[in-house]
Amino acid sequence: MFDVEKMKKIYFDWIDKKIQFVPSKNQDYMTITTPFLDMYNDYIELVIAQGNTSKYIISDDGYTINELGLLDINLNRKSKRRDYFQSILINFGVKNQNNELVIEFDDLAQFPDAQNRLTQCMLQAFDLLQTSKNSVIKYFKEDVTNYFIDNNIPVGEDLSLLGKSGRNSKFDIVVGRTRKKPQQAIKVVNTPINSNIANPLFRIIDVRESQPKTEFSVIANNINSPVSSDFKSAFKNYNIPVYSWSEREQWLSKFKLAM
Repeated sequence: MFDVEKMKKIYFDWIDKKIQFVPSKNQDYMTITTPFLDMYNDYIELVIAQGNTSKYIISDDGYTINELGLLDINLNRKSKRRDYFQSILINFGVKNQNNELVIEFDDLAQFPDAQNRLTQCMLQAFDLLQTSKNSVIKYFKEDVTNYFIDNNIPVGEDLSLLGKSGRNSKFDIVVGRTRKKPQQAIKVVNTPINSNIANPLFRIIDVRESQPKTEFSVIANNINSPVSSDFKSAFKNYNIPVYSWSEREQWLSKFKLAM
């Protein structure tokens, strides 16, 4: 049989060794190092201080939103990602105050619950990087589309074009033609590896012959991992440019309208 009291003691001893409380020099706030790990396998740190509208406030000191931003996850614009992020905050009773995740409370007896909720909220927010494959693809397509729109490039989404085979192929983004520029059809590939070559390549080859006034290209997500050399060469063999997402400022002008 399990000795419940012994297990509780072992667990609380472990917590006591792992958690650290470091007050500031002026004693106006305290840094808490928790036993929980973030996406970099570093211990999550929180800050507790006196609040303005409550006696206490515990905060991530802006860490979560800042780190996600560095990884190209923008939570300040309207998007599916932001909606998901807001639902996480609501579930844990956490507020976003000037890009800091905070919980306010008036009684120190509420501190353990507040710390636990904020930590779990941060861990779930970091899961934005580990969402399901379909969700990640949707998020990346949304990022690319919004980037074009923010730069005054009008786009169509999920447009089907008829190919030589008689089948319609869907293109994620289409930029309309002008007198000086042809229509541009773009395949967005979130994971540019060998196993993801065939579908976009064959779709473009099939449609290109029946759409001579359209130029075709691929935008590949290389933020979390590089575009594989085989992926690049496969499209290069058919004169189909592959644009890396991290280099978007360099290739954006290719899609701007020339009137």
